[in-house]
This record gives sequence, structure tokens and C-alpha cells, in this order.
Amino acid sequence: MCDCRSTEQFWQQVDDAHARALVTSVIDAARAQVEYSRAFTTSQRMTVLLGPNASREYEVRAEMHLQTRSWHLQHTKQAFAQFAAGLDEAGKQRITDFLKTGRVKDFTAQARQSTVLTLLHADLTPNEAQMAVNALDGTLGKVAGLTSWQEMADYFNQHLDELQAQKVGEATSEKRALCILILLIYSFYISMVIIAIYSCALFFPSDPACANKMLNEFLDQACGSELTT
Repeated sequence: MCDCRSTEQFWQQVDDAHARALVTSVIDAARAQVEYSRAFTTSQRMTVLLGPNASREYEVRAEMHLQTRSWHLQHTKQAFAQFAAGLDEAGKQRITDFLKTGRVKDFTAQARQSTVLTLLHADLTPNEAQMAVNALDGTLGKVAGLTSWQEMADYFNQHLDELQAQKVGEATSEKRALCILILLIYSFYISMVIIAIYSCALFFPSDPACANKMLNEFLDQACGSELTT
């Protein structure tokens, strides 16, 4: 059984769950969100310090990353529709059974602990730490309250629609450049949580640490060496 401790094993597990297109598109959209947020913040800072003409390069970069984000979110929506269409009733029931046990609450507790540990070692102000914890608890609380495949599928589709409609330029300059903080604030973290649950519920239900390890690998894929910088 895959323990998700390496990138190769992670992608093997993703392939076993027939979710590569879905996982790849979410990771790519998350990366684009992080790059957009950083370019947008830099452009605003340069405008303040050097004048509006100095920020043009980063404004162009931000717009490019914003378009990339939108494209990948559209692809995520399509990939999820294909993933859902490929599930038979037995698969949907396995997900429902997984959600109705205490396993999801165990997973969200593990996810909170590991994410808080990452934030603890980051250079955050108290206000930023509070913002991150609020976003984290709100995300995990919503997931823990879902009790069936259909509820989770409807919630995920609604979530993707909200991401596409999100006004990502608002107050971005007030946020730090920490990757995981950006993913929490702009709700990409919850996409990773949901897909980790889907994959583990379907194919690795006997591994109690599967979902948390898959989530951590998601974050590594999206943030790379900058996970804690």
C-alpha cells in the first residue's frame, strides 16, 4: 500500500484514484494564485515607492497569472465532472461511508495540527496568524460537516464557482507572500482537502494517515521549497 511519503508514490496514488487531471489542475491553479498574489503585491509596492510607471512589468505579470488561474480553474471544473462521471454507485457509497465514520474528523484534526505547525515557524504577525487560523478552521469545519458523496460533490462544485468569481485583487497587498497563507486565504487549501478525501476514501480507506499525507504532498507540490518562506 502506498504511504505517500515520496513524490513518486504520491502520483502513483493519484493515478490509482484516476484523479491525475483533477489533481494537476488544482495544483496549477493554486500555483497561479500564489504567483498572481506576489506579482500584484510587488506592483502595488513599486507604485508607492517609485511611481505608477515603475510597476508596469509586475502588473503585466499579475494579469498573466490571473488568466492562467482562471484557465486552470475551468479545467478543474471539467476534470471534476469527468471524475464524478467515472464513479459508479459503489464508489459513491464508499465515499459516503468514509464521510459517515469518524475518519474525516481525525483527518481534519491531523491537517490542522500540521498546518498550524507550518504557520508557527513562519514570519507572521499576530493579525496574519489569526487570519490564517480563521481560514483554516472555517475550511476544515465545513468539510467535517459533510456526510455524503452528493453533499461533498455539490459543495466542491459550488466552491469552484466561487473561486472563479472571486475578486482576487482586493486587499492582496496586505497579505504576506507565504504560500500556504495565500492558499488558505484564497480557499485553494479546501480544494486540496476535498480531493485528498476522495482519493483515500475510494482506494486507501484502511490507511488512517493517507489523507493527511496526501494533503501535505499537495502543499509541497503547490509551494515547493517556499512552503515555509
